[in-house]
Amino acid sequence: MSTAALPTIDDYHSEVKRQRLHKCLDVVSQAYSQDGKLLAAGSNEGDICVWNVERCLAQETEPANRPGPTLTLRECHGCSVSAMGSGSDQLYTAGGSQVKLWSWSALAEGNSAVQPSATVDIALGGQHRPEINSIAVDVEACTVLAGVGDGNIQLLDMSTGQQKGALSGHADMVHCVSRFPTESQRYASASEDGTVMLWDGRTQKPMEILNPFETLASDRKHSALKSQGKWVSSVSVDNTGSWMVCGGGVPGTVWHIGSRTMTAVLAGSGRPRMTTEALFVRGEIRTLGSDPFIREWSLSGTLKRKVPTTATFLAQSASSASHGPLAMTTFCGADSRLGVFLHGLTKASFDLEFSGRDAVA
Repeated sequence: MSTAALPTIDDYHSEVKRQRLHKCLDVVSQAYSQDGKLLAAGSNEGDICVWNVERCLAQETEPANRPGPTLTLRECHGCSVSAMGSGSDQLYTAGGSQVKLWSWSALAEGNSAVQPSATVDIALGGQHRPEINSIAVDVEACTVLAGVGDGNIQLLDMSTGQQKGALSGHADMVHCVSRFPTESQRYASASEDGTVMLWDGRTQKPMEILNPFETLASDRKHSALKSQGKWVSSVSVDNTGSWMVCGGGVPGTVWHIGSRTMTAVLAGSGRPRMTTEALFVRGEIRTLGSDPFIREWSLSGTLKRKVPTTATFLAQSASSASHGPLAMTTFCGADSRLGVFLHGLTKASFDLEFSGRDAVA
């Protein structure tokens, strides 16, 4: 009868190093290349790691065979890499008040000496240096949107990073900005001020202002639901451009955009205290929050799946491709690893370990 091998002293030191890393490093942002072949992730220490998705999918799931990053870039930003976005051959990373543009093709070569093709400082030389919290990419309009802590959404040229305007209207920090998948230059933003704004990028004016907190408070059926605050941390529009979902300190809510009405509340059993992400995925709604579960809902607000993860707090998820051989979904949060799901959210397959500075011997 075979017995498992006893751990060696090297195994012990590796585990101590991994636990030490886990306590101080969190993966806070991620993005896939447009072709789904590369995954980039940023940490709260300013580092960026890049993985080859095909290599990840080809590896065994045993811990010893888990694929490491093909490239690790140290201190790309002098602070947390708070947001990422992806264009046709560009990766956009945000840290503090700066946005950096990287070539996916250059990152694929695995050269740690690679440099950003452009850097833009949205502070414009001013004394106030607002942090960027979210990035969205409008390829058709050649525009990168940066949701900022001063309540503005800066519009940057996708190729050069130069500023070309701003969407102003929120009274407090912008937590999330997203685009309408069906129409260029139509955007949605979520803010600490409790509002969701729908924008026309051509006029740079809001078309509609929605207030989920006030709407829930005035709804007899849902007025008793507890909120952690009025702030809205996430907003997403579906592929038809007809439906919107948002969430934050208030429970997740579904809205019909044409009529500007709330149609469903994501308040199933055991929902988290707050929602960090709410988005549409293949016709359903996915939410993440302050507990270890990923939830998937129908458009009518029925909880369809509640999937456990290895994290204690979930901040963001991303998918490499909707279908096909490169279909991989990753999630990050209060952890030094990215969790990986293959072929839907039926079961967590393995983790990707972020190569932070403390992890290098």
